[in-house]
Parts: sequence; structure tokens; C-alpha cells
Amino acid sequence: RNITFCFDGDKAGQKAAARAASLIMPFLRDNSDVRFVFITGGKDPDDILKETHGREKMKKIIDSAQPLVDFLWNLANKNFLITTPGGRTRAEKFLTTEIKKITDPILRAEFDKEYNQRKFNQWHKWKKKTITQKQNIDKLPKVNNLTKNTLYGIATKYPDLIEKHSEFLLKIGIKFDNLKNNVCALNKQDAEKFIVSIKLKNYITNLQNDRNIALKEMTSESIKRVKAIDVEIISATEKLNKLTE
Repeated sequence: RNITFCFDGDKAGQKAAARAASLIMPFLRDNSDVRFVFITGGKDPDDILKETHGREKMKKIIDSAQPLVDFLWNLANKNFLITTPGGRTRAEKFLTTEIKKITDPILRAEFDKEYNQRKFNQWHKWKKKTITQKQNIDKLPKVNNLTKNTLYGIATKYPDLIEKHSEFLLKIGIKFDNLKNNVCALNKQDAEKFIVSIKLKNYITNLQNDRNIALKEMTSESIKRVKAIDVEIISATEKLNKLTE
């Protein structure tokens, strides 16, 4: 159940630790506590134990061991250039490969959720923006709890989609500061359709508001604007209907 791997801190030790982590993945259970620790300075555990207060020193080293979930995450961040799309892709493939080795489906899903959460928070850094223009604030649509929870689930499972549509989601006041492990039953294609449908609904609402304003003016220019807006509303509505078919 409880295993703490202790390796030298050099490259050979790091490589051996990565190998050990990969080999133990199929044997993980929900009550497993697997940790990794490295000894620096070219010393072996036996050398430390022979020192004055060696047992206490060794205990401190073991107590500082990092859990397997953290070790794999740090390994991915260290071995791949996560500041680039290609590096993040390779890091994600590495993590996915290791997670798939877990035989317990529930534990495997929990590892997947944990890493998706970390990827969202650390790789796809959510930058808060403030909307200061009153006209934009007035046009913010009301987002119900069901829609919010679905978006939170998408953020956990597909953080890249949230990053892609971040400007719009920030505009409508969706915050992803403290994500919980919301479940997302949608595949990636349907998840993006869900987000796009919200964008289209918001766009149509704004068009209708602009149309109402133009109608009140009752000038030749405003009438032309109403006709142009009607064309846009029809086009956006058709796109929305296709998405929801």
C-alpha cells in the first residue's frame, strides 16, 4: 500500500524514478500511497544513516517525498516545453499514456480529472479581465446555473476550448477561479457546439436590442440598419438551428 521510492538526485536517479513510476501504475489501488524522494550530494541512504542523527535526517527526507500524482506532473512539466502548444501536447500524451496504465477505472478517472484541473489552472492560465464599458455590461446575458455547471465541466475536461473562447466567456461573467470536478458528458465536438450556441444566442440578443433602438429612431438610415440587422438575425438563427439539430 505505502511505498516510498528513494533515488539519487542525478540524471540516472531521475531516469530510474520515472521508470519505477511507469512500472507501478498498473498496480495502483485507491488505498495506495506511492511517493518519490531524491537524495542530493552524491550520498546513499546508508551514508546518511551512518551520520550523527542519521535516522532523524533520513526521516525528514522521507517525509518530504512527493506523491506519485505530483511526481508525474512535475516530470511532464520538466521534460517538455509547456510554454508551446507542441510541448504541451507531448506532455499531455505522456500523462495520458501513464494514466491509461491504471487498471482501476474510477482511480484512472480521478487521475484524469486531477491533471485536467492542473492543465487548466497552470497551462491555460485564466487571465481575468474587467469590463468597464456600461454598454457592454448592460448587454451581458443571464447565464443560468445549469449552463454554468456545463461550462465548468467543459473547463475540467477540455481546458483548451475554454482558452479558445475565453474572451467571450469572460465577457459574460463566467469565472473559473475555483473549479470543482464537474462532470462533462459531452464529447469535444459537442462541447464546442454548446459554447458556440451560447455565443450565437448572445449575438442574436444584441442584434435584437440594436434593432429595437433603430426602430425608435425612424429615419431612413435607421430603416436601412433594421433591414441589415434582420438579415444578420436570420443568418445567426439558421446557424443556431443547425447546431441544435
